[in-house]
Amino acid sequence: MLRHQLHPKILPMIDEYFKNELDRYMDIVNFSHDDPNFDPDFEMQGLEGMIKDLKSMAVKRKFDGIIEDEIDTICEEYEIKLTNNAPPQGNDLRTDIGTVICRAQAEAKRILLANLRQDFDQIDVKDPLFIKHVMSTENHDTSQSDYKIPNFEELRNLHAATLSKEGTKGDFERVLNWFQQTSKVGSTLEITDIKIDHIRDFRDLLTQIPKHHSVNSMFDGLSIEEIVDKGTNEQKLSHQTVVKYFGLIKTFFNWTVNEGYLSKSPVGNLQVPSSASNKSATQKQPFSKQDFHTLYHSPVFRGYLSKERWRIAGEIKKQLPEYWFLLIATFTGMRIAEIVQLTAHDIETIDGVVCISVNTGQNGEKSLKTLASQRLIPVHQKLLELGFMEWVKQGSEDNLFSSLQSQDKKDPGNKASKKLNGYLAKIGIKNKNKTFHSFRHSMADELRNTETQGYIIKKILGHAGTDVTSGYGSGASIETMQKALNKSFQWLDLSKLSDMEL
Repeated sequence: MLRHQLHPKILPMIDEYFKNELDRYMDIVNFSHDDPNFDPDFEMQGLEGMIKDLKSMAVKRKFDGIIEDEIDTICEEYEIKLTNNAPPQGNDLRTDIGTVICRAQAEAKRILLANLRQDFDQIDVKDPLFIKHVMSTENHDTSQSDYKIPNFEELRNLHAATLSKEGTKGDFERVLNWFQQTSKVGSTLEITDIKIDHIRDFRDLLTQIPKHHSVNSMFDGLSIEEIVDKGTNEQKLSHQTVVKYFGLIKTFFNWTVNEGYLSKSPVGNLQVPSSASNKSATQKQPFSKQDFHTLYHSPVFRGYLSKERWRIAGEIKKQLPEYWFLLIATFTGMRIAEIVQLTAHDIETIDGVVCISVNTGQNGEKSLKTLASQRLIPVHQKLLELGFMEWVKQGSEDNLFSSLQSQDKKDPGNKASKKLNGYLAKIGIKNKNKTFHSFRHSMADELRNTETQGYIIKKILGHAGTDVTSGYGSGASIETMQKALNKSFQWLDLSKLSDMEL
């Protein structure tokens, strides 16, 4: 996938996102020069595996929960609207964004790894998606290049040399031979000329191959297409076998991407059709009123069995860190990493209004998504009524949620995310499109439903403004944001929470 193949809406975020990722990792490199106790071997642990996983997701265009949440965040920050009727070929906007995220993170980690290894001839940006004007600045003349990408036949041989098991070699040889026999491919077709249409036609061909053609003499000496034509009345390959063979095609083209022969696999997101394969949309959804009712009638807010068994209903009514974490998420729409890094010093009174300051810390020790993430959020009246200031005063000045913060400085919210998403599922909110990130969607909806203006919503949620006027003035005032926030969630009954002791 190259820039000209991407949706125009994505282009503004590509360079900024990659630069932010690279800067984050270069901070580690710069830090290493000043710290005699810096251990590069420790920092390198797991990097290769993470890079491999990210590249794999980029190739398959299927993402884990962390990347899915990152996609949602990017869409919010850049006001990219997704639709649920995107084309199934894998060229839809959401998968493009996910692919860019994976490639940006993988390339930034690769450069970090090269720096830590002191392999300085590998520290330049190599992913073509993030190289800007390289050819013109270096005066390269591509017309004089002697390099030629191998054709399909040559790549088959190169790939075969990487296989060790004879059975696996035989399967690949059989399937790739069939693919090469098809009239639209042939042995001399350039690998870059193979498109998704070729893949789709071959997938459909696989479903028509007679099951026992290899032991039936009537098919001797025929090409795979001739076998299909002649065996129309024969029993066909099982669905399981078709899936296996199509998987080999996917693996082969993923290999061509990993080896740098292609920038994107022509297979895309094509799958072998199945009556059961009807996947729902992956876009995150806001919580419903019933979801909030379920949450605020759950053990954390009504009583739990013990400190260790806090997810089970019981008689203990003492506030846990999770109690305030979920309340803050509900009434601010803050990101999970922003909440988990809060300290008592971040609670300020500005013009008589109690606010939460989302910042990078006194020494830049906190990680934020973007510059727009730094902001002041007025504390909702409902939080103050529940004893928010009393809780802050008795908390740690260093960190209000130390028990929920991950040790990984690059992803401080990872521990809280796993713990609280698990809790949501435990209490019955099991929709895979409803995660902790849904608190942000819910706050956005609440503000819209009370006719709050867009620039105020952006200010509260920490979104970058993209309109012309966003660069002028200081934005919404504290008082304006306070009024908007206090209008939200007026329907939510929290009267029973007064039973929970500090």
